[in-house]
Amino acid sequence: MDGLRANAPTERVVIRYCESLRGVGGVVFGTETAAGINDVYIHDCFFNGTNQGFLFKTRRPRGGGASRITAERILIRNTRYSAFGCDMLGSHKWVGELADRYPAREINILTPRFGDISFKDIRVENSAEFISFRGLPEMPITNIIFEGATVDCNKFISLTDVDGLSIKNSNIKVKDAEITMDGCNNIVFDKTTITKQ
Repeated sequence: MDGLRANAPTERVVIRYCESLRGVGGVVFGTETAAGINDVYIHDCFFNGTNQGFLFKTRRPRGGGASRITAERILIRNTRYSAFGCDMLGSHKWVGELADRYPAREINILTPRFGDISFKDIRVENSAEFISFRGLPEMPITNIIFEGATVDCNKFISLTDVDGLSIKNSNIKVKDAEITMDGCNNIVFDKTTITKQ
């Protein structure tokens, strides 16, 4: 509630020509998202050996979220977990039963939102997984676009509570081509090649 009252969002941010060689992620949004993270542009960066390339994280009582995020011309190499991750549930250690997916909670001012995020001209090499997104049943992750991705990873995609994810004009090579989805709508593959290695 303090973050909502102060209402000081993180916005109009440019991240460019950066190299990340360790840490939770190359660029991480959250956990604190109360006033919102908006209008962020990331380009021409290299992440090598981070746990994840991009990570969006929050939890039910945080509020706010992130939107209007654009990243392009990014090389992600040797991630320990997914190249692109999102977790809106958090863990029992910090929020107890609010980390349980169900029951869906009533939407209020403390319900976080993640959406309107695009990734263009992305290269992923030797990642454990391409995409792992966990939204909320009451507030799915919305409108995520990958375009022009070249990917080489072990696992492909796992999605929970996502409404609107497109992968366009991309070339995906995976060892495990399984796609796991639960509570998802409007998932589109357009002019994308998926090859099992």
